[in-house]
Amino acid sequence: MARGCAREAPPSVDGSEVAVRRAVIYLRVSSPSQVKTDYNPEGISLPAQREACQFKCASLGAEVAHEFIEPGRSATNIDKRIVFQEMMAWIKANRDSIDYLIVYHFNRTSETASTQP
Repeated sequence: MARGCAREAPPSVDGSEVAVRRAVIYLRVSSPSQVKTDYNPEGISLPAQREACQFKCASLGAEVAHEFIEPGRSATNIDKRIVFQEMMAWIKANRDSIDYLIVYHFNRTSETASTQP
């Protein structure tokens, strides 16, 4: 789902144009029940992750160029995350127009961490 505004660069303080930064947002929850959660301030729900990622984009002065959502997939291997793979291919194809990849937490992109005794 694409989001964002037109790519028109805002004027800077001196009147010259400032390049618009563009970001991709990746949202992922691990279970189907989390997909149906409206909002969780702890960041587990998709809406909470989206809000946090959009806030980070705003703090960077970036617009959201594209949003990728991996709903309810607990894949222990990154190769099994279909939407993640689609996102990586999309970023590769659009690498010249993307400045940031924003995720709520690094563990949304990584494989399941094993616990050490």
